[in-house]
Amino acid sequence: MAAKAKAEEVPVDGAEEQQPPAAAEELAAQKRELRLRKFRELHLKRNEARKLNHQEVVEEDKRLKLPANWEAKKAHLEWELQEKEKNVQQEGKTIRK
Repeated sequence: MAAKAKAEEVPVDGAEEQQPPAAAEELAAQKRELRLRKFRELHLKRNEARKLNHQEVVEEDKRLKLPANWEAKKAHLEWELQEKEKNVQQEGKTIRK
């Protein structure tokens, strides 16, 4: 008897699982729209990553094309500039006195 009661509870033809055709089409359209939205978001993220990577490659290429002693030259030029500024400040102080 218990098996007979369970058989009556579960529909044989699956009528509960079937949806009207309009509702099924609407659900399919919603799922499709969701997939397309996710695809667009991924596409935008991929483009952004590609642009950032290209910028980094260009910067690295510029850095690699510089002479080997570029850092030393740059440091020396900055040191000379600081020395000139110090001399100008000291000359200005001595003239005022």
